Amino acid sequence: MSAFFNRNRTIILIGLAVYGVTGLIVLVSFVSLNLICSQSETKGACLEPWKGPVAIWLTVAPVLVGFVVNADEMRRARLRSERDLGEATPTITVLQNAGSANAHIANVILTNWNSRPVFLTGYKIEGPNLGTNEIIKLRFEEAERHFNDIGKTSHRFSRRPTLPGHVSDGAPHTLYFQLRAEVGKSVAGARVTIICDVVGSADLLYLKDRVHQTHWSPSAAAAIQADG
Repeated sequence: MSAFFNRNRTIILIGLAVYGVTGLIVLVSFVSLNLICSQSETKGACLEPWKGPVAIWLTVAPVLVGFVVNADEMRRARLRSERDLGEATPTITVLQNAGSANAHIANVILTNWNSRPVFLTGYKIEGPNLGTNEIIKLRFEEAERHFNDIGKTSHRFSRRPTLPGHVSDGAPHTLYFQLRAEVGKSVAGARVTIICDVVGSADLLYLKDRVHQTHWSPSAAAAIQADG
């Protein structure tokens, strides 16, 4: 349910606001008319014109719910189609390491759903516990450790890691690495931006996500060595 709300947050909030405002207008108007139409012998006829609008307002709620659900299903179907065809935008997920001792570590997981290769050119991490001159260590898995680097909260990669393009009917390529602040700091609430260069595109791609506080830990196969 929370995932559904997050995907459709804007339209749900707008729908609730419009429905609430119109409901308040209907209620105030109906109460006002009820006071105006005080004579019992003509009250029914006086209120009759408002029965239709009130009935319409009451039926709008299930219509709005159906609209949001159908729109969400259409969006998800379109996304599945785009991923199958290799036309979808790469995705980013950022998770905070499990355990308070690792609160300074942001795990970045990039998945390329597009058929075109993606080159990572830089990153930016902004958070309430991170200063602009904060030292950030960039750490990759063993096979990719030649991309390890040290920078600040905004940094360009010395070498550009690559995400190969997505092949139809195949599993998408993923890249996992860590942004490590100083031990004792926390990346909770931080926003991470990965700057990418997509082959065949003149515009840079900015992948953004907030650090999600979870109990997630990388598997042994994906574990990155601790700093010595």
